[in-house]
Amino acid sequence: MHALKPCRDEDIANNYIDDCGVRGPPTRYNDEPIDDNERIRRFWWEFVQNIDKFLAALIAAGITISAAKAILATLELSIAGSLVALAGWIVPPDLISKVLKWPIPIDVSEVRMFLGLAG
Repeated sequence: MHALKPCRDEDIANNYIDDCGVRGPPTRYNDEPIDDNERIRRFWWEFVQNIDKFLAALIAAGITISAAKAILATLELSIAGSLVALAGWIVPPDLISKVLKWPIPIDVSEVRMFLGLAG
């Protein structure tokens, strides 16, 4: 997320962010529970705290989110043709094949087309 200076004058601008993610903890901690409650997993507890900080930053900046579009927690998510999961980014084999078969660009326009494909 980029640091934002809130704009409170709606006649000038609406605060808007697209495709903003919140990272979870770096590990699942072997599904160990938190100290205070053995029914709550440490991984989930830390992730919820990160979500809370993220939402507080949005509120402080005067930004609202679409609840219908928000995905606060998921095991996998498709973003721009790639699958993002706990294991990391998974690029589809057909996209890899297209990149490998792409001809060598000969001008700036073709380089831009390649970069658009390769992302």
